Amino acid sequence: MNKIHFVDCSLVLSENEHLLILYNRQRKVFNAWFSVGCILFVCSMFFKAMHDEKIAALPLAISTFILLTGVWKLSGAGKIYFDKSAGKIYRFYKHLGYVQKLYTNPIQSVEYIEVNGNSLSIRMDNSDLILITSEKNTTTEINQLAKKISEYLSVKVISH
Repeated sequence: MNKIHFVDCSLVLSENEHLLILYNRQRKVFNAWFSVGCILFVCSMFFKAMHDEKIAALPLAISTFILLTGVWKLSGAGKIYFDKSAGKIYRFYKHLGYVQKLYTNPIQSVEYIEVNGNSLSIRMDNSDLILITSEKNTTTEINQLAKKISEYLSVKVISH
């Protein structure tokens, strides 16, 4: 499976006869992991002020790991270009505005669009599976996106 690094590209940015562009859905900033990281950070400051510094190191290390991981995930942005004029599919992702990767595949090697529950993928002729989205989208949103991509690429949709 070939996945754009934790980026859900389920929104249509632009569509015309030669180009279809999908982009990512922004993640929520306030979530359970962020709350746990903030609580652990505050706990480490209390431990440092009222107890030993060695006790404060563990919650500080855990909160730092959680918060840095969260920043990495929140900064992820991706786009998928279906370019008929070039005959290619361009997929790229960017993290923190610096780390960027670009993948290309020929449009002719797309066999079908695969819908499996709340995930949408493109099956290539070399058995690669390119994951477009696996986030919490409704079934109607997934089916509409699959229909749009299949009409654009002139391939069939297979649901599991």
